[in-house]
Amino acid sequence: GRSVTSRRLRCTGGQLSVRLGTAEHLFSSAQVVTATEGGKVVGSIQVQPTEQPIFGVALDPNSHGTCSVTFTMQQLRVPARLQAGSKDTRRLGANFFAIDYGR
Repeated sequence: GRSVTSRRLRCTGGQLSVRLGTAEHLFSSAQVVTATEGGKVVGSIQVQPTEQPIFGVALDPNSHGTCSVTFTMQQLRVPARLQAGSKDTRRLGANFFAIDYGR
């Protein structure tokens, strides 16, 4: 889908790091992933098809002590529309290979 949300309860801040990538057979150009917290854009990254960059986002807890970051993909691809013989009708954006929390 277009977005992925990471939510941490009893959060006092810290750093969220995600390792991203895209399927080379679906994306021939960079995929843009934007991070938002509380509706505000806190970062953006371009993910080239052959790379797996780390995207770091500082966590800012809300008044309830919850940190919530939503990652939104600019483009989606459906394999069945791009690959002969594919029956995969999922709308794919970026791969989230790892999500790490650090203080």
